[in-house]
This record gives sequence, C-alpha cells and structure tokens, in this order.
Amino acid sequence: MWGYFIAAFVVIWLIQFYLTFRQMKYYNGMIASMGRRPSGYLGTGIDKRLLGIGTVILLVTNEAGTVIDAKVMRGVTVFAKFAEAPELMGENIHELKKQWEAEGTAQKKKHPKRAHLMAAQQILAEQKRKNKKGDNKWIS
Repeated sequence: MWGYFIAAFVVIWLIQFYLTFRQMKYYNGMIASMGRRPSGYLGTGIDKRLLGIGTVILLVTNEAGTVIDAKVMRGVTVFAKFAEAPELMGENIHELKKQWEAEGTAQKKKHPKRAHLMAAQQILAEQKRKNKKGDNKWIS
C-alpha cells in the first residue's frame, strides 16, 4: 500500500518538475524574442501570490520611452501563457508609472499593479543608467 503511495508521489513530483521546466523555457524564450531589438529597453515585472493569480509582465519601450511591445501572463498554474496587452501599446512609460503609482496610493492593500510598476521602474532605471554612461547599446 505505501509503495503505491510513494510511487504515485514520485510520478506526480516528476510531472511537476517537467511542467515547471517547460514553463521556464517558454518564459526565457519570450524574453529572448522580445530582447532582439537593435535599441530600446526591456522591463520585467513579477507579482507572485501565495494564494491567487500571479502576474508576469514584459514591457519593451523605444529610446523615447514609448511602449512598443507588451505581454502579460496571468495564472495560477504552469499552463499560463503570455498574451498581448494592446492597451499599453503606444503609451509613455513615465505616464504609465505615474498612473500605476496613483492606483496603488488610492488602495490600502497591496499594489494592484505591482508587476506593471516593477517593469516600469526597471525600464526607467535602465534609461537613467544609460544616460549617465552615454552608450547606445541595447539594455535589458
């Protein structure tokens, strides 16, 4: 009896390991594909929840700070996939950051768009760092 239980546990654990590996490969491939631009900035934001739906966002802006590509992944399982976020396309990253900060200030709980804000802060930090260095290479 215990042998079947242990065998089932090991099989379930191996399936979980395989599916997690596949999702990580998918995530890394998506970052690589979005990072193949001659110039611009790539920002990633992650909002992991202990219980509930997690969010991962990938934002790409041009040199001027306009969002040229945005993908969002929401889900609870390893079967979640990235989807386009057309509502962010063409928006300025500075304005989006202000808007998302205002949304968080209005709410007393955790920030509703923590992942979005994290990606925006990452892009703005890279822009600031690039302006200090003065280089023109792709920064992610």
